[in-house]
Amino acid sequence: MKKTLRETRETFKNFFKKNDHEPISSSPLIPQNDPTLMFTNSGMVQFKNIFTGIEKRNYKRATTSQKCVRAANSIMQMHTIWHILSGIGFYFYDGKYLYANVRNVSTNSKVNTNEKKIIQSL
Repeated sequence: MKKTLRETRETFKNFFKKNDHEPISSSPLIPQNDPTLMFTNSGMVQFKNIFTGIEKRNYKRATTSQKCVRAANSIMQMHTIWHILSGIGFYFYDGKYLYANVRNVSTNSKVNTNEKKIIQSL
């Protein structure tokens, strides 16, 4: 059975929610509090203030399906809108942990997601 795009996004977010990630809604395509950006062009834009230390949140991990836009000024005037699925960690995230979770959700495999065991085994 094929999944719709909405079902795929929900499967992704629900998987990370079960793995201690706070589900966050997509922010607007036009950033509300960032005069340096015209459009939301990546999944990290809504977390910029956390990464720069301006803001703190009461969770250490988040998952989102962020709407993004790319506008290219060329002869063809290409404009692309897409959703980027993100499992994001703040303050400590380890790439090996993320890899194991992404592999599990995308292939239905059972890679161990215990952070300490992953770090020791890789």
